[in-house]
Amino acid sequence: MATQHGGCRGVTKQVGSLDRGGQAAAVHYSLMASCKANEVEPFAYLRDVLSRITDHATNRLEELLPDQWLKQHPEAHYTRRR
Repeated sequence: MATQHGGCRGVTKQVGSLDRGGQAAAVHYSLMASCKANEVEPFAYLRDVLSRITDHATNRLEELLPDQWLKQHPEAHYTRRR
């Protein structure tokens, strides 16, 4: 049984880390699903967005969403195989 003085600290830190990791994974999977739905080549998208995001204005982040990004990068369009 855990003590009141921190016996659970390690567990709490680990659960917090897993929660943040889960959130990051959810964002990643969501972006990849959006790329697929909009027929955006995901590696080209991630390569470009990750290289530019730190310098991008926060009031224009919607420009970095896959559907908007594709308008500026038509070469990254691909047709899904059926």
